[in-house]
Amino acid sequence: MVSFGGAASGGGYWRNDLMAKMNSTTDSAPVPDTGLVSRLSDLFMRMFQFAVGGAVVGAILGHFLVHTEYLSRGYLLVSTPATQGTTRPAAVHQPLTTSIVAAALDAARKGSPNLSLPSSPENALDHASIDFGQSNDVVAISYRCYDPDVAGCMAGQIVTAYVNALASGIAGPPPTVTLKLAPIVGHPDSNMSLAVMYPIVGAGLGVAICLAMALIRMARP
Repeated sequence: MVSFGGAASGGGYWRNDLMAKMNSTTDSAPVPDTGLVSRLSDLFMRMFQFAVGGAVVGAILGHFLVHTEYLSRGYLLVSTPATQGTTRPAAVHQPLTTSIVAAALDAARKGSPNLSLPSSPENALDHASIDFGQSNDVVAISYRCYDPDVAGCMAGQIVTAYVNALASGIAGPPPTVTLKLAPIVGHPDSNMSLAVMYPIVGAGLGVAICLAMALIRMARP
């Protein structure tokens, strides 16, 4: 009985020793490092937050920094008598010149002295444009600036000066000019590229700031 008990107790000892070794082996096995995954997840979350915050700040700054431009445009129908069959005089292709804009600016100053008009014909010409239709008889004259009243005034005066230039700048019968649409006070002309640029730039700066903060944190001892 004693020997059986001793054998039994000895078998229990070996079983306990085996279980201890198995436990020690299990405890010494490498545990997957979840800290790196957690840190990366936290970094991406912070980058997203900084990007959203930067985009919002950029949109707000863009709203205050970008001035609204106003556009006024008038349309003319220019019909000139045909010469040599179907050849049209060059008056239909008359571009905007400094002399035309100078006459328009002078008339605008006399008619609307209370407006903040351009300082020179060259400055006014930088804000004016002319487009010829595909049929070469529709002419669109436009003027854009940050003041809707100035945009409408200058566009109207440039149209008048342009019509006068057509009548006096051609030999023979003058062209027939019909005003299809007269310029009125400028309407807002939104610049979508700037509206999109500021939030994108803000989001990029937000991500850059987040990464810089992360690098500084890693560089600390």
